[in-house]
Amino acid sequence: FLLFMYQLAAYQGFSLYIYNTLEFLIAPLACWWIIHLYDEYFEGGLHELLPSYPLSRWYHGIYRVLPFILMYLLMLVGSLWMVHSVVENQDYAPLLVYVGTLSLLFATVGFLLVAIFRNVMVSIVMIATYVVTEYLTNGEV
Repeated sequence: FLLFMYQLAAYQGFSLYIYNTLEFLIAPLACWWIIHLYDEYFEGGLHELLPSYPLSRWYHGIYRVLPFILMYLLMLVGSLWMVHSVVENQDYAPLLVYVGTLSLLFATVGFLLVAIFRNVMVSIVMIATYVVTEYLTNGEV
């Protein structure tokens, strides 16, 4: 988000860089926080202790992830409002729907990948491979 704020501050009328940052950096980072929430479970060897925890599966899944998604969406809404005020002829609602749903998709896929593979690095590598492929092919894949 700091890189994005710098791009908005140095905006010179060429908005392609801002949209690329939104699509290929800001949206995929929605899964970064969620995947790293489970780093201590799977990389730290705590996955063997999960059945003995007095907390439910809902806490370890939904209730643990939900505050991070909400915090991320609040930062995204604020950033998109700044894009709306800086970039001429940019409507707020379509950009919010596009980047918001893309961020939720990445967050969901990241959570699903870490739950299936039980490995943080495999999940990050799969997301990063997809994002880099899309960036290098200009979204043709």
